[in-house]
Amino acid sequence: MTYTIQSKETDLINVLNNLNEDHKITIIGINDFGFPQVSQTKFHSIEIKENYSQRFVYLIHKPKHKRKHYKKSLDSKDIIILNDWHDISTESQHKTTYKDDHIIKKSIYTSFDTTFLKEIDLIYNTEKLYSHIAAN
Repeated sequence: MTYTIQSKETDLINVLNNLNEDHKITIIGINDFGFPQVSQTKFHSIEIKENYSQRFVYLIHKPKHKRKHYKKSLDSKDIIILNDWHDISTESQHKTTYKDDHIIKKSIYTSFDTTFLKEIDLIYNTEKLYSHIAAN
């Protein structure tokens, strides 16, 4: 009897392999500083690098209003990939106040909080191609 373990990388690879070149997608994730990041891009291809016990998935894509292709690592990240381009504002997670001549933005969530991603996951459920959000 053989068992296959379906990992999140396998699911991601299957979704990306089914996309055509220049397919418009929106990628929502958390950047290196812990804040939400939204990218509208055109899919080009994927690159998979494997070694003894790890698999690395890279997305080759062309961001909106750019000419050349970029490579983005999609490993071990909280990420949502939506079909087509969607205008998703990250400003809804900030509370903006004006004091004297200064603009003060205070985040509603803490760094690396996945609540924003969970809300987007629920709102865009029908447009979602792939979603991986780790439990906090």
